[in-house]
Amino acid sequence: MTPTRVCQAARPCVWVVGLAALLAGASGVPANVLPPTMLLVHVQPWDPNYCDLPGVNGCEDLVQTTGETGELLFVVYLVCGYSLPGRLASLDFTLQWEPGWWFYDLANCTGAEFSYDYDYDNHVTLHFTWPEHAYVEPFMPLCASVMGVNHGCIEVLDDATIQWMDQYGGGWYETPLPGSAEAGVECEYTCLLDCDQWTCLPHLTPEELHFELSKGEVGQGLLQSVVTGCAAWPCQFDATEPWVRLEAKQTSGTTHDIYVTVDTADLAAGEYDAWVRATYDTRDCSRIYLTVTEPDPQTIPEDDGATSPDASKRTTWGGVKELYRAKPGP
Repeated sequence: MTPTRVCQAARPCVWVVGLAALLAGASGVPANVLPPTMLLVHVQPWDPNYCDLPGVNGCEDLVQTTGETGELLFVVYLVCGYSLPGRLASLDFTLQWEPGWWFYDLANCTGAEFSYDYDYDNHVTLHFTWPEHAYVEPFMPLCASVMGVNHGCIEVLDDATIQWMDQYGGGWYETPLPGSAEAGVECEYTCLLDCDQWTCLPHLTPEELHFELSKGEVGQGLLQSVVTGCAAWPCQFDATEPWVRLEAKQTSGTTHDIYVTVDTADLAAGEYDAWVRATYDTRDCSRIYLTVTEPDPQTIPEDDGATSPDASKRTTWGGVKELYRAKPGP
């Protein structure tokens, strides 16, 4: 059974617009012109040190997708953009994962007073309180969770709330942008919120191309790519097998046509498959299926043992043209 996905690819763009509208229209709330705070999720193999993760010190170190399954470590980071908006008073959020994953352990990575509510379902709600109103780092680990996973996503839900305090004793609440991470990735991945708070999403169609060719034949097909939220030109296209060649042509500000050439020259008869990948912030993939058959004996020119130049030329395009080339007169 395919696990129910808990994260949606197109949501980050909606959150940015909705948060801006909320801040602009709310009365009695200070105008927060700083970039929205984010709760991003890092995934890596299990580590007994949990929160002490060397090499993960900023957005460029964050890993939000992995092909691994089994026992993995997920760390939620508070990312405050380019400036710190104030002192941290409290934070509440819910972490949700795929049904069928196993929740093993949860560790507090901060000096905050910490508690959580877990009802043995597929989510846990976490509560952090800083009585001393802590100053925070721009990239700060909050908690680490050990999970047993198969394919799917773990995400921070959009019910999160942060309470900030200013230097004058006042405060305000912020709704951070919720991030996610994805495990068991075979090719495509969508559960990602980029550190610049905007996510460019490529989408390839159709999802599959099928070819049946005799050994030595070449086939061609067409894929199309549409990018959501960004201009198309930085999108990169590649294939996972050398017998697939691609030529991408941008057809509009958000679209590409990808011409796919399949060459069986170096392949034996059999079944083959490959991925065509469109990679931006996230990645979308189309599958190429190829059946290579032996050539039909009736279409192979018979070799009668003739060794004359004319006989050998008849099996090539040059030989055919030679038959019709005008001969000089005596």
